[in-house]
Amino acid sequence: MAGISVEKRILREVRSRQLIEPGEPAMVALSGGPDSVALLLALKSLSGRRGCGWPLFAAHLNHRLRGGSSDGDERFCRRLCEEIGVPFRAESADVRKLAESRGLSLETAAREARREFLAKAADGFGCAVVAVAHQADDRVETLLFRLCRGTSAEALSGIEWESQLRAGPRPIRIVRPLLSTFRSDLLDYLREKGRSFRRDATNRDLGIPRNYIRHRIVPALAERVHPGARLAMWRLAESVGNALGRGKRSRISLFRACAWLGLCGELRLPVEADGYDAGDIRDAMAVAREIWRAGEPLSSEDLRRLAALLRPGPAGRLDLPGGLAAEREGRSVRIGPRR
Repeated sequence: MAGISVEKRILREVRSRQLIEPGEPAMVALSGGPDSVALLLALKSLSGRRGCGWPLFAAHLNHRLRGGSSDGDERFCRRLCEEIGVPFRAESADVRKLAESRGLSLETAAREARREFLAKAADGFGCAVVAVAHQADDRVETLLFRLCRGTSAEALSGIEWESQLRAGPRPIRIVRPLLSTFRSDLLDYLREKGRSFRRDATNRDLGIPRNYIRHRIVPALAERVHPGARLAMWRLAESVGNALGRGKRSRISLFRACAWLGLCGELRLPVEADGYDAGDIRDAMAVAREIWRAGEPLSSEDLRRLAALLRPGPAGRLDLPGGLAAEREGRSVRIGPRR
């Protein structure tokens, strides 16, 4: 059954990729469309399993771009959350006005408004994780869109499993548990559960390039080139992400940490499943030592122990040269002067 396979796949990805830790509060970005409805229902079903136990919340932003339809989306999301017992928060944003005031396209303004709202809603619920409903078809379409516009090899991974909504002392992660699940499986899942969802008519507008890729290009590739084209493109994106993602994620995390260092006086690095390159850690610590005027460099043993602390595992603390210390705090490691 599609329902069983969808939930098993989501659980596998959440656990293997450490997207949501056991018992960690998580907020679902709920639009009312089939993907986000399926994500909310699946996570709600799984949250009662042993080793999961995620307190779930949901948030919806009314973009006010489709008149009564936008208001209908909000009402649908509110009723769904009331029915299944998930705390819910909604706000509206005048995206057209925001676009005009900031000189942005509607798409960019909507994305900025959405990110700002999700960060605020997550803070209100006490969540450091926001689950969004990007799925496997979205990843394939993003891959093709970037290929046609011109892109780097690194960008061929399409959409990543995890990214940051906000960095700093109170970071918020965006996770995508549906990224290996195709839209057809999600629709089957909703049918089996007898669940309805909202439809956005603009998703059928072929004047929008992404919609044309979805409704014309991808089906044509599957019909005329190879029936497995969709899965082959997904596997390409996944292999590129696996090959390049580790270095990219760790470098970005280090750059962000160094930027925040000047603002809050401490180096705070997120714990990474794949760890960090020793040379990158050494470079980040060199920047930190200059700011703290801690002249003694790290030894090879110091680097090894710090690298181990930055990978998933039990909490710990270690003293570093120059009066510094590193301590695991939740999903991040704080490095700074000894307290």
